[in-house]
Amino acid sequence: MNTTHQWRQDQRLMWGAWLQAALDVLFRNRAVPRKQLFVQRLWVHLGDCGSVVTMFLSAVTFAKSKSKTILVKMLSQAGTGYSFNTKRSRLREKLTLLHYDPIVKTKVLFVEQKKIRSL
Repeated sequence: MNTTHQWRQDQRLMWGAWLQAALDVLFRNRAVPRKQLFVQRLWVHLGDCGSVVTMFLSAVTFAKSKSKTILVKMLSQAGTGYSFNTKRSRLREKLTLLHYDPIVKTKVLFVEQKKIRSL
């Protein structure tokens, strides 16, 4: 009976230490070797299968979805060279709209010239 009790106590201590180690690794409360990764309860050194594990983890970590809106440059069709930037949905067709041109001092047609960046 005493050995069973001792075994249970050892198990609690072991799981407690494992949990504390996992939390330390996840929240960086203590120094962790740079070439060591914590993956599903296993310590994997980069020498074992590190490139695959590192590639997978970095792909998941740095994955981004496409943005829903983009910033575009609108150019005046009055020939003044005046332009302004506006944003539009990625799924919409190219913009064409009437907007005030301060050089001609009237509303003129503006056409989307190019995409500047994703937002």
